[in-house]
Amino acid sequence: MILRGTVTDDRGDVVQVAYVQIPELNLQAITGANGQYILAIPGARVRGQAVSLRVRSIGHKPATQRLTLHAGRADDRLQARH
Repeated sequence: MILRGTVTDDRGDVVQVAYVQIPELNLQAITGANGQYILAIPGARVRGQAVSLRVRSIGHKPATQRLTLHAGRADDRLQARH
C-alpha cells in the first residue's frame, strides 16, 4: 500500500520537514519542500486495521488522524496547527 499526502498548516500553507508517522507499524516519512510525503506499507502489514497517522513539526502542534488501511493507494491531507 502506498499512502501519499500533503501536510498543511491552518492557513493552508505547506509544512516542510514535518515528520509523518504510523507508530503502530513503526513507519515514518519526512515531508519535502512541497509538504508532500509518501509512506510505502508492505502488503503483508495491511489487514484492514485502524492506525494513527501522526504529524510533528517544529513550530506546530502535533496532530493525529485515525485511518483504516486497505490494499492499494490512499491519498490524505494532514493539517498541522501553530
